[in-house]
Amino acid sequence: MTYAELTQQIQDYVQSDETTFLANLDAIIQLAEQRINRDVKSPDSRVTTTGNLVTQTITTLSDFVMPLSLFVNIDGVQTGMLLKEVSYLTEAYGVTEQSAGSSGKPAYYAIERSSTAGTYILVAPSPDTTYTYTLYYYRTPETIVSVNLNNSTWISTYFPQVLLYGCLVEAYSFLKGEPQMQQQYEKLYQLGLIELKNVCEDEQRMDNYRNPDSKRNIG
Repeated sequence: MTYAELTQQIQDYVQSDETTFLANLDAIIQLAEQRINRDVKSPDSRVTTTGNLVTQTITTLSDFVMPLSLFVNIDGVQTGMLLKEVSYLTEAYGVTEQSAGSSGKPAYYAIERSSTAGTYILVAPSPDTTYTYTLYYYRTPETIVSVNLNNSTWISTYFPQVLLYGCLVEAYSFLKGEPQMQQQYEKLYQLGLIELKNVCEDEQRMDNYRNPDSKRNIG
């Protein structure tokens, strides 16, 4: 389902060409997308990035939301780093954004957020040489809202009914429509969400080998 198809279906369902509603249609769609993103993590929200680990910090990309796992290539082996609190890295290894602290083969990482530096990753011990890393993380998926009428997303392609019913729930709320219809669309949204969650959970189970808590090294 494309952006053009979605907007047309919403208007067909709610039977409204009210000016304020049409002006807010994109915002209504994005509210539905945000709700779906909170309810389930779709495959297109999982991203992989690689780079060189030279210092104790890794700068995250602008779409970074939260980590899945971090692997560092140590002696030719992809080694999973264990997620810890920043205070642990600081107390045990003296690692902060400004201080490298103790150096050695990295084993732990933590997520730090600051008003000046944004979100970044601290690694401890600080690398004693240059390593390569692979970071798996969650991002906020791209929105279907676009100037391109043929724009589509993973959700709109594989689970268009979830996106449509989510939009209809938001649309009826905006229009202060009949509660019974809004409740009906909510039920349909929840039914579609169950199927979507099952698919995403299966995808997540396939990714479990990346979890360093259960398996530190992968070949």
